Amino acid sequence: MSHPVNDMILDQIGDDVAELTTNELMFELGLKPDIGSGPLFSKDSIVIDSVIVTRDELEERVGTKRFEEWPDGPF
Repeated sequence: MSHPVNDMILDQIGDDVAELTTNELMFELGLKPDIGSGPLFSKDSIVIDSVIVTRDELEERVGTKRFEEWPDGPF
């Protein structure tokens, strides 16, 4: 069961994360693309550690990271 405050925090984080570029998302997660890897099937996919990672997955990882690091923590 979710808490209304958590929902508001997640919405705010989601809005903030959606505005970041793919490079900014990777930087925040400390990820580096494989050497020579460029966008694959679309500009929103990249290869990291020989795995195709989509922008949606990066956004989810950053959102989770920010939520867990939220100053008051999840409720």
